[in-house]
Amino acid sequence: MPEDPRYDVDTRELPQALREVFTQFEQDEALTAFLADCNAHPHTWLDMALLFGLSQITETYNAHGILGLYPMHLLSTPQWEALVPIELYGGRLLDIGAGQGFVTEYARPLFSEITAIETASSMVRRLHARGFRAHQADITTEPNLFPHESFDVVSILNVLDRCEHPLTLLTHALQFLKPGGVLILSDPLPLEQRVRGNIHAPKEQLGASAGTWEKCLSELYTNVVVPHNLTPLCVSRLPYVYKSVDGVGFEVLDDCVIACRKG
Repeated sequence: MPEDPRYDVDTRELPQALREVFTQFEQDEALTAFLADCNAHPHTWLDMALLFGLSQITETYNAHGILGLYPMHLLSTPQWEALVPIELYGGRLLDIGAGQGFVTEYARPLFSEITAIETASSMVRRLHARGFRAHQADITTEPNLFPHESFDVVSILNVLDRCEHPLTLLTHALQFLKPGGVLILSDPLPLEQRVRGNIHAPKEQLGASAGTWEKCLSELYTNVVVPHNLTPLCVSRLPYVYKSVDGVGFEVLDDCVIACRKG
């Protein structure tokens, strides 16, 4: 976990297809404001006590949603704009694993309709409160939840590393994406796959768990993007920042973000 947000990449270590589409972002006003809020309004001892108590009777992730804790930041609106081709502005977005909608909120200006999926009931209630269409579902077991080829953009942000069947999830998600549509993936590197709420290991492995950030990105691209015949449009390195649950400021994960077009 880096102490400071990182944006630079040694593109010489990346496959040619990723070198050609690498975009270097930088800290912008949205992230600066989020960091300032984390420092000015940290979680309190009462927040932590309530979280501990709720976690004894429900999954910790669901408890975060009940209490409205654990705000996070990954993409600002200009960064969403850089990942989504202009011809898809005004289209339909499906955000899989949207959490409480903190990241989804910044995508709102780009789309005429946003639909979110979450497995935790408390997260779905938070999404509804923000005005999003939201479904409590797991598309690894519900591949026909939506009509196939009905969304212009599908985002799966910081989700694959927390799934029991990440490759199945991705395969089903791509069924919902129109030909020519864009898939946006993000995950922290190196990957540390862990099933949320469970202690057993994921049943589908993604690799990308050792070596430099660039080596892990290359392996994730080879293992996940290439087999699905996706064409990379933009790849970048971004900090995934969340308000610390221990009541001290914020913490940072070192994310890759990849936007790919479906053939």
